[in-house]
Amino acid sequence: MAGSNVPLRGSKLQGFQGGLKVPAFVYASALGDDRRGARYTAPMHHVDWIATLRAAAGATAALSSAYDSLDHWASLETGDPDDALESRALVLGAGDGFATVLKDGFKYMAGYETFGWYETAYYDQAQCALGTSAEQWLFDLKNDPNETTNLFGAEAVGAGQGIDDPGSAQEGAQGSVL
Repeated sequence: MAGSNVPLRGSKLQGFQGGLKVPAFVYASALGDDRRGARYTAPMHHVDWIATLRAAAGATAALSSAYDSLDHWASLETGDPDDALESRALVLGAGDGFATVLKDGFKYMAGYETFGWYETAYYDQAQCALGTSAEQWLFDLKNDPNETTNLFGAEAVGAGQGIDDPGSAQEGAQGSVL
């Protein structure tokens, strides 16, 4: 499935930003005019819409603990960042040998078969900078939102960033990496 999210790297079904950052909008009369056209950058998983839309509708009963859904409504409404939302570990993909985990503006990835950018000169998916499923990736999304520099293995990143043992994708999916 080809799909361009240029200038972001990757496309649909990949752990790169081009496959994860998707366009969305919220229309609600409860949002003030100052929020029209505003960008929201906090990491948000699709399951977070459950708690967020409940809050927007005024639900007061607590959401069952069976749902792993966090409420983003207050941040959407005011534009103020929420430290709990910004710093949580977010597992975006974890399966048989692959994982994508976001935490504190860093993204760890492992186990994906292809890597690259969408080639805009062609209609279908054309990959460049191909990798292997054995590769591991670490990106500083705040300073490198287009994921051009793999920091995995760099001494400056491993020290003090909470990277315990990025040795396997499955460990990353379970939260021990970030």
